[in-house]
Amino acid sequence: MVINKKILIFVFISFIAPRMLHSSGYGTTGAQIVNLNSSARSSALGYAMGAVDGDPSAVAYNPAGLHSVRGHHARLSHLIYFLDSGMSALTYAQNIGKIGTGIKLKIFSTEDTERDAQGEKIKDFGIRFTQVSFGAGSVLTGNLAGGAAMKILAESYDLKEDPVSATAFAFDLGLQIKGMGGDYFGLAVRNLGPEMKMEAAKTPLDRKASLAGAHSMENYIFVWEISTSRQYSVGFQAGVEVEVSDIFKMRVGGNYITGIEFMGGFGIGWDRWKFDYALVPHFDMGLAHRVSLGAVF
Repeated sequence: MVINKKILIFVFISFIAPRMLHSSGYGTTGAQIVNLNSSARSSALGYAMGAVDGDPSAVAYNPAGLHSVRGHHARLSHLIYFLDSGMSALTYAQNIGKIGTGIKLKIFSTEDTERDAQGEKIKDFGIRFTQVSFGAGSVLTGNLAGGAAMKILAESYDLKEDPVSATAFAFDLGLQIKGMGGDYFGLAVRNLGPEMKMEAAKTPLDRKASLAGAHSMENYIFVWEISTSRQYSVGFQAGVEVEVSDIFKMRVGGNYITGIEFMGGFGIGWDRWKFDYALVPHFDMGLAHRVSLGAVF
């Protein structure tokens, strides 16, 4: 009977989530920082992290994955994007009894130029996006875990004499099921919340639903994820992580959302320290580099 209940919950959310996403139609979405990936490991695996458990970054992908966090995890990440833009992120996770908790801070900043109708430069201005996430995950029953996360989102445009800013709140809900052997399956609904208001304009958040899997065999793990959001109908992500030695892992991934992307990277673990790197080509826009340094204590 317990197994039947798990299946019913999983199927129910699978059918309901896409309808929640598209109930108000497609369109321009606010708080774009929610779509900026800050984890080097996730980037190298095609962003398919919805079923990976025990990773502190689960607070951003599927909070149910926090249920197996043990000890104290700290991670600092930096992303070098194109056009002199960049993003830094700080993640911390620990267990409180049988509950895994996590907090994540992301800050994206860049410079842009305001131009007139003829394309002539008027002035430069700064752009800053900030996201703070709080999440927790716990075993609900048997092999079923659940989690939830809250996000505080902020955008600011430094126009000197007339600065513009906006804030919003959003919530994530997730489930994770442990299957046979080393299999995990995850389901998440993210960015549930009211519209973001920028002066008189209102834009909906990029609500997203995903179904994911993670399969471990011997020295490798294969991950995949199918997702849908306001910005696109269906996307697919997948990646493979191979343990070459006790301290070195190779990763390769790809995704298809609005186009095909391939990425790769590696991870080095020594004692309590972990270093991850990912390289993500963005065609004509250049290369994006992501590095993360973490510690478990």
